[in-house]
Amino acid sequence: MTEGQRYTFETEERYSHAGYKKYSKSLIPPLSTCVVTIGTLGRKMTLTDEYCFVNQAINAVIPNDKHDPFFVYYALKNIQHKVKFADTGASSGRENISKSTFSNLTLLVPSNKSIQAKIGGILSAYDGLIENNLKRIRLLEEAAQNIYREWFVHFRFPGYEQAAFGEDGVPVGWEMKPFESFIEHHIGGGWGKEDVEGDFVQPAYVIRGTDIPKLEVGSKESVPHRFHKVSNLKSRKLIANDLVFEVSGGSKTQPVGRSILITEKILELFNGQDAMCASFCKLIRVNANIVSPYYISSYVTEIYSNGVLAQYENQSASNIINFKFNDFISREKVVIPSNQVQIAFENLIRPIRNQIGNLGIQNNLLKEGRDILLPRLMNRTIEV
Repeated sequence: MTEGQRYTFETEERYSHAGYKKYSKSLIPPLSTCVVTIGTLGRKMTLTDEYCFVNQAINAVIPNDKHDPFFVYYALKNIQHKVKFADTGASSGRENISKSTFSNLTLLVPSNKSIQAKIGGILSAYDGLIENNLKRIRLLEEAAQNIYREWFVHFRFPGYEQAAFGEDGVPVGWEMKPFESFIEHHIGGGWGKEDVEGDFVQPAYVIRGTDIPKLEVGSKESVPHRFHKVSNLKSRKLIANDLVFEVSGGSKTQPVGRSILITEKILELFNGQDAMCASFCKLIRVNANIVSPYYISSYVTEIYSNGVLAQYENQSASNIINFKFNDFISREKVVIPSNQVQIAFENLIRPIRNQIGNLGIQNNLLKEGRDILLPRLMNRTIEV
């Protein structure tokens, strides 16, 4: 599940046909609300988009014919804080709410189903627009990466028909440089303090590897806001065209090495406040006179997706996967296109990135509007 996202379209695990038959009585129908009741109380919930199963950490609420399924979802979303406060604890120390305690939570529900449907419809309109924007963002990201592959993997860049190629298969006039040769500044991130404490007085958002996928679609909801020493923040403060690169915390299902290009639109999400990367990430600032940050960002995304970055992984004794950053920047050779081709590529990709950023900002405004309306509609402060 993704916090703040209504549906969960992909899962890490699936049942076999035999498993499906064995547990068919536990099948959850579409438009059921699934709430996490072990581990992350009060934060994660989802609406099912198809028939599915849930694990033991989830309670599924299947509406009967007297209740609108969208209303039920938003009504439960409105009391997520009650789920958190109803924590009954567990021997493992994890947050936990028993099924009976969860079942005893109360909701204010209009007896008229048509009123329920109107409330659900109003709030669904916001989420529908958000979901449509997310689809557009994914298509734009795919388009941008396909352009990179067309130009710099298949070498079908503008004017390639007239270009001469060397014996190494690289266009004449392009260079092969180690990654470190065009880095202007790189530094590990920090973590700071949750509250003002001693010299930790400077506020800033802290971007972790786990925040990268959400930031890519314009969501900063999960990015922690913490306090830092002025000296620590000064050398780590993110500016436009910086690259945030994950160097630790990966797993078998989620390789280390995720990255994100910090654009002006991403910085706008922080409403004028500073941002830095977390201690498990690196700030990379390239020399724009040598290479376009948009090109390098696309390059890193490509070698992450095709598995090239995996050769620099190092699994620790605690099974945390770290990244051999120094080996990477010294050993990884990057083809640097001609200045003319880089400029043409950036001029094509920059508007796409700006459009992605604008859609992300729109989604933040839609979420704010939805979240303002949600409690007022549920508590009947305003009528439909």
